[in-house]
Amino acid sequence: VAAISVTAFSTLKYRQVMSVASSSANISVSSVSGLPVSGLQSANPLLIGHGLPPFRNIQPEHEVPGIHQLLETLEAQLVQLERSLSNPSNNLSNPSPPTWATLIEPLTKINERLGWSWGIISHLMGVKNSPELREAYESVQPLLVQFANRIGQSQAIYAGLQQIRNSQ
Repeated sequence: VAAISVTAFSTLKYRQVMSVASSSANISVSSVSGLPVSGLQSANPLLIGHGLPPFRNIQPEHEVPGIHQLLETLEAQLVQLERSLSNPSNNLSNPSPPTWATLIEPLTKINERLGWSWGIISHLMGVKNSPELREAYESVQPLLVQFANRIGQSQAIYAGLQQIRNSQ
């Protein structure tokens, strides 16, 4: 009985928070979790990247272009990170072996940024499922899996993680 009460209370609080977040329709996007806004369509609420999502403003038609734009931006950041790890001696901004700040933090930003947008879409699939949302979800899910696999199989990132582990 106590678990039901806690769950009911949590659901109520969540709905209150989401209601407040959703009511703020005029959201200004000046940055997206450290990502430059240039190249990201600020009219797409899936590209805000921080804070509480404006659920009322998110439509199935935002999903495909938003995820495509986001993945392009994150891919560019991943390529830059891998280059800095592959040859640190030729990288003037990172002349030393990888560290927490030069590998883990940028990788975490990439993952968190993707997780913010995909988390919204996954949540909507559970609470506001529709044929349009399912179609959009199914069309971009393979791209997300491919990107996640790319990160997980990156030899440059793996080598950097090994260097961090061995430096301790």
